[in-house]
Amino acid sequence: MNNAAARRGFTLIELMVSVSIMILLTGIIITNLNSARAKARDAQRISDLAQIQLALTMYNDRCGQFPSTLALAANTGCPSGVTFGSFIAAIPVPPSGTGSNPWDTAYYYTRYVSGGRNVNYVLHASIEYANPSTGKGMNAASIVDSGGPWSLQANQPPFSYCSNVSNTSVHYCVGPY
Repeated sequence: MNNAAARRGFTLIELMVSVSIMILLTGIIITNLNSARAKARDAQRISDLAQIQLALTMYNDRCGQFPSTLALAANTGCPSGVTFGSFIAAIPVPPSGTGSNPWDTAYYYTRYVSGGRNVNYVLHASIEYANPSTGKGMNAASIVDSGGPWSLQANQPPFSYCSNVSNTSVHYCVGPY
């Protein structure tokens, strides 16, 4: 009987190498899965901002200006009985993520007032996965009204970052369509 025929199982080293390879592959898969989850949460945040933008646009068409806040009861310049809630059922809440930013639990809104009317705005979301291909992220200073470029007040922490958006930023800002 030769030695190869008598050997019927794996050696300890062969088992350890196999287990190590499985652990390595599992780690790679879990890392990719977490990245996919972060991207999915960011896609939800961007979709939520698009819904809010649509409601703000409809509000502006009906009331002639943007609301002063994102509160459903806001009715700046609107006819009686018309509120921001007439155009959106509820203000979306961002999906829970890393929780590393103090403002990632809500979407932030600020408006630009000219002639006593709310004529422009910026919406802000904190995102987890910085990627320049998201498309609509913009520098707040690039949003213009009839008076030219403007920037947001620096004393509002989430928005002060929107004036310096870069490809590695975790701040996503949008303005009117």
